[in-house]
Amino acid sequence: MLVSISKVWGGRGEFELRSRRGYTRRFLGRSGRSDDSELDIKRSPLCPQVGDLDPYDRLAVIRRVQVRLIDFTDREWEITVTSSTDVPEREISPLEKPAEISWDSDQFEATTVFDRDRRPVTNSAGDLVLFPYEDSRWVADVSKNVARVPRWITQFNNAINSGSISVDGIRFPKRTLMCKHLRIGTQQTTKLNDRDVTFLRAYVPAARPAWGLADHAPGRRVQRTPSRSTARAEPADRCDRHRW
Repeated sequence: MLVSISKVWGGRGEFELRSRRGYTRRFLGRSGRSDDSELDIKRSPLCPQVGDLDPYDRLAVIRRVQVRLIDFTDREWEITVTSSTDVPEREISPLEKPAEISWDSDQFEATTVFDRDRRPVTNSAGDLVLFPYEDSRWVADVSKNVARVPRWITQFNNAINSGSISVDGIRFPKRTLMCKHLRIGTQQTTKLNDRDVTFLRAYVPAARPAWGLADHAPGRRVQRTPSRSTARAEPADRCDRHRW
């Protein structure tokens, strides 16, 4: 590890078109141990590092650092630093891009009628009063680039949130979102074979009903209402239509 470093030669400057500037500077360093290697010298906090700004030109970036032992007895090292203002733009990996969230309103046809207290309206036999009417809801699409299709995506279609979650900074209570129409994009032919996956399409109902859905059996759900103590099993697709 270096214990001291000083510049011994300012080096040459290179100037080209479009205001490109390049510099080569040499430093003399002294290490504290005789068994220090070139890698130990480069890792020293006193040694300039690749990617750091040039201390004499804040627009230039250090592109290369070379280390050479010149005196074994005195443990002296020659450090050559090359910097330039011509810094290539780093190509951002698609996998590093954050998730994209978009919102859109959706018109749908509802069938269950609710009263002013958001309770399902039933007839004298206790059956739901059903007729179609137009309603609206918000749809949040969340997309993310991934290296491969996640295995858990097959379990999320028609899933309802079991707890309170936040989407785009908006908090949604338990059982107010449903994942539907999940989409897997085509594989991109880049260095990283990434795929765009819409892993969450959350449907937000216009108003939360006073009754909810609970797991009952594979392919079926239990419909509960506040006015009745009994529960009736309905097909999952029918309950989904009632719920949303």
